[in-house]
Amino acid sequence: MKIAWISRHEVLPAQKRALEERFGEVEIVKIVDTFTSADNVLRQLDAVGAEAAVVVLPLSMISILTDRRPDFTWIWSEMKFLHHCDGPFSCPAWNPDTDNWMSSLSGANRHLRFVKFHRIRSVKMELEPL
Repeated sequence: MKIAWISRHEVLPAQKRALEERFGEVEIVKIVDTFTSADNVLRQLDAVGAEAAVVVLPLSMISILTDRRPDFTWIWSEMKFLHHCDGPFSCPAWNPDTDNWMSSLSGANRHLRFVKFHRIRSVKMELEPL
């Protein structure tokens, strides 16, 4: 199965194993772009022939994608925030198999750990006037 990886982060070994456990042999195609619309995402997916996609995008864009292609396999990577730290090389809890580190200009760098994948069926926002 060909899976598009739409994220600026690299695929972690634990994430690749989780996808293989669910789908069997997978080919992961990384797509790095600044998407301005859901149409751009769909064009990229069609261009690479993806059958599924792990998406790290704004929820409003994911909502449009799930509405336009409800039968496509949209995947969310659940990441658990562990703590703020200076970086992977100075953190005793760092596990390169499961962890990502997100730098911040404010210095509040975040250490995240992969938990599991979820299939995204839809995105709902309940709004009310202020």
